[in-house]
Amino acid sequence: EILRGTLTPPQCPLFGRTCTPESPTGP
Repeated sequence: EILRGTLTPPQCPLFGRTCTPESPTGP
């Protein structure tokens, strides 16, 4: 799941890293 940081949504494609609520990589 995205919130769990186990998925890489289109808005968080940084080097294939996961996006977590603690470390959002959005705009």
